[in-house]
Amino acid sequence: MRNLLPSILPDAGDDEIDNLAHRWFTNKAIRKQVNVQLRNIDLDESAIDAEAYRSSIDDVTAIDRRLMELVHRRDKIFGRSKTAGPD
Repeated sequence: MRNLLPSILPDAGDDEIDNLAHRWFTNKAIRKQVNVQLRNIDLDESAIDAEAYRSSIDDVTAIDRRLMELVHRRDKIFGRSKTAGPD
């Protein structure tokens, strides 16, 4: 959100951008104001979603990689316990 607002509100200062970005999630009037500005440049709320995804893709990738490692580890552990048999 913070990255997208300067492109739709080029005259807004950093403090105003921060305020709008923070309040967008909780204030319907701010949300409406931002949506109007988005529509003025032929965008909608999906642009906010896309920007959020784009800015967090490295984190999402790292989490996904770690989950795959854990799945592999789990499968390896359970695979060994099945073949090892009872003690």
